[in-house]
Amino acid sequence: MWHAKDVRERLDRHGLKDVESHLTEWNIGGKFGIRAQHSVTGAVYVASGLCAFQKAPIDLATLYDAGSGNWGVVFDRFGKPNTVYYSLQKFRFMRDLGTSYAVRDDEENLVYALAAGDGKDKAVLLTNYSFTDTRTVRLDLVGAKMSDFTLYRLDEAHPKFPKIGPAGDSNELVLPPLTAIYLTTEDQHERK
Repeated sequence: MWHAKDVRERLDRHGLKDVESHLTEWNIGGKFGIRAQHSVTGAVYVASGLCAFQKAPIDLATLYDAGSGNWGVVFDRFGKPNTVYYSLQKFRFMRDLGTSYAVRDDEENLVYALAAGDGKDKAVLLTNYSFTDTRTVRLDLVGAKMSDFTLYRLDEAHPKFPKIGPAGDSNELVLPPLTAIYLTTEDQHERK
């Protein structure tokens, strides 16, 4: 997120410390093309971005374009959710929990994380945005253990971020390339 830090430093340096920084029309597009926006690649990109933005000096970030149609990244031209929708859904569930917890990204290796809770329930979102490398992530949980969590997965085999099952006992998770993992203690069966 060096771009966001650079913009904030320039604004501050020129006496604009109270000016908000907005990241508008962000999307995967570019060299990846329009199809990437409607794919697991696009969904992991969005999830990774949302994790990174929480720690960046950005006041507002808006997708281009969230609607339906060729450039719509959330819905297809018939109004049905694309894969990106499910990344946004998991992020909303985390936002609804209210309190963010400290996490450390590994931006050099394209691994991003976000954690939230409300005193009762907790959630963690992890992404590996590498196109080639599998990453192993170790979670140092405070106030919970891995067996408290249910695991949801987003990858080519699971494009709608489905529930996989109990997270197990190991605090180490293997994230193949272009994968996102969502862990939660909350029963989300009824949530939309």
